[in-house]
Amino acid sequence: MNNNQRKSNTTKYVILGIAVLILGAVFVGYKMYSEPNEFVSTGTPDYTISADEFIKEGLETTDSVFNRKYVSKAIRFSGKIMSVTPISLSGDSKVNPTGSVALNSGQDEVLVNLGFHESQNADLETLKSEIGKSAEFQCECNGVSKPADEDDLLSEIIFSFSRCAVIKNKK
Repeated sequence: MNNNQRKSNTTKYVILGIAVLILGAVFVGYKMYSEPNEFVSTGTPDYTISADEFIKEGLETTDSVFNRKYVSKAIRFSGKIMSVTPISLSGDSKVNPTGSVALNSGQDEVLVNLGFHESQNADLETLKSEIGKSAEFQCECNGVSKPADEDDLLSEIIFSFSRCAVIKNKK
């Protein structure tokens, strides 16, 4: 075998190797993309706490300490519904791709936002008639966001949650 044939064979193996790597990456990406979204409501919560106690703890501790304890944990809590925004569809496109619920924190400067996957839209539609009433939720905590300057009158403290599910409505 001469040098040109050896280079030609090496080039073929390199191209074949790259093609196999690309196909493998596409396969793994597809499997991860098509994997169903696991809701935290299907398991046992890491913490069960009332929304008032949760907010109180979040306000009394620094956000870094609070977030270290609760972020990415499943939290089950109940709270009074202030507003509901279901997923809204317009033809084939989603106008509002994620649903949300805002809970009444009892304080104007404190917001509690719950995010819902589109598969939970029927529960969100039901909650629209439950504004002012309590419901129980289980969500993944995304943490608390506090303003840099506590004296800033226009800033809000935001408790945010995602991958939420309605556990039960309380009449």
